[in-house]
Amino acid sequence: MEKYLQRALIGPGIFEILFGAAASLLVGIFIAFVWLASSGESLHNPSTEGARINPVPFVAGETTVVNRRQWESKLQAFLEGQSGQLAISESELNAWSEANPPAAQVPVDSFIKTGRLNFRIVDGMLQVATPTTLRLFGGTVTGQLQSRGAFIATEAGQRFEPRETYFGSLALHRFPNVHRWLLARVSRQPLVPEDVLGGWSRVSRASIEGQFFTVTIP
Repeated sequence: MEKYLQRALIGPGIFEILFGAAASLLVGIFIAFVWLASSGESLHNPSTEGARINPVPFVAGETTVVNRRQWESKLQAFLEGQSGQLAISESELNAWSEANPPAAQVPVDSFIKTGRLNFRIVDGMLQVATPTTLRLFGGTVTGQLQSRGAFIATEAGQRFEPRETYFGSLALHRFPNVHRWLLARVSRQPLVPEDVLGGWSRVSRASIEGQFFTVTIP
């Protein structure tokens, strides 16, 4: 009884105060993460003025029907490693993505699940997006994962280098370690077929030129 009276008079110890503050902070961060991740608005081809209303919108790439024979011939040239330059529009990229059969539903990573890719060319960068579900603390958080960036040359070949990445409205690029870790997990997903990955190894240059994604095969 004396111990309880003493506790009532003195109050909680420093360890209990720090633990309570840390727990509250973690809960607050988790709630903020869930809210930001699920708050990104999906805007399909809005006007420029409309896109400025939401500071972090997801604007889907153009998916209008394109000449199937045209983009298929470009894909064939790419897979065969034909020398030259290929200029590919975002419509053609998305036509390829839509025609690409979905990956087998085999769990690759229990933490993350991705969907079909969507491409958009904007402000001299390539935007690559996919609907993504993360498993956190026994629950799931779903949002649109989108990265915008350009291509850089490395010893292993051309590599897409994201300059900014959002999960919903959460700016992941502001947290470099989290950004790299999550993109590394995403890269393990079967988003691109093996034959396309094989063709990519032959590309000597990749860039965004105007409204086209341009690849050069020597």
